[in-house]
Amino acid sequence: MVVRGAGTDRIRKELSQVAGEDFRSVSEFTLEDEPVTASQPVTLLFTPAFIIRTLSLWLCYFMGLLVIYLTTSWLPTMITDAGMPIGTAANVTARFQLGGTIALSWSALRCNASVRRAPSRYHTCSARLR
Repeated sequence: MVVRGAGTDRIRKELSQVAGEDFRSVSEFTLEDEPVTASQPVTLLFTPAFIIRTLSLWLCYFMGLLVIYLTTSWLPTMITDAGMPIGTAANVTARFQLGGTIALSWSALRCNASVRRAPSRYHTCSARLR
């Protein structure tokens, strides 16, 4: 909002809603990071200012995909070892992936109005789902 030039009152209001704190005493909102232009190359992600964030994000995505891969790979074996037929094991494994997709779609649709108006309301929306 600071980059887009939103007014101080609007920023105060949004922050108050998201953080649940009073920001009336703040007179100015500023950015400490350098402004990013659209023409900066991917190599910017590997500069000292962004390397830790870049690698941390990649590690989180990799570990999440690894968990899904291992679960999907071993789930049929574990279900079959538990005494269920292989057809049931395959069905459960497919539904495991389908269930995540349906849950994500449902939560996205439920939060769509809040997030569309202001992306900063994502936290407020995720709190409503609990």
